[in-house]
Amino acid sequence: MSLRQSFFDAVDVHLTNNVAMFSELRLSDLDIDNSDIVFRYTPSPPGQKYFNQSKLKNFNFQIVLQHDSRLTAMNTIEAIAESLELSNGELVPEDGSFSLVMCQIYTEPAEVSKTDKNLYIWSAMFQAELSKN
Repeated sequence: MSLRQSFFDAVDVHLTNNVAMFSELRLSDLDIDNSDIVFRYTPSPPGQKYFNQSKLKNFNFQIVLQHDSRLTAMNTIEAIAESLELSNGELVPEDGSFSLVMCQIYTEPAEVSKTDKNLYIWSAMFQAELSKN
């Protein structure tokens, strides 16, 4: 399994266990017709490399969601943002492929738009730093 897939899976498990979500987290595009929550990787700077050959990986990502209730969309993205403020070791992958150094929000939740289907789209962006095991 790739490190990116392992990280996504760990985030999915963490959010499922800690946030009341109206839809499962998907690594995909938004479903244009229904309420949805998606995870998208965004561009990241390269991680630090050290003389002992170890290195850190930076993963920047976005959570985008849509719901027919503006309040539900807003409350859900706020809960997700709060839940993903993590520090060393608070996110553990099932396959042991990485150790979390930190995960923090870098773009606060914001409403992006309202679709033709009257779904409110909200987004927040995060940065994570991992040590590959």
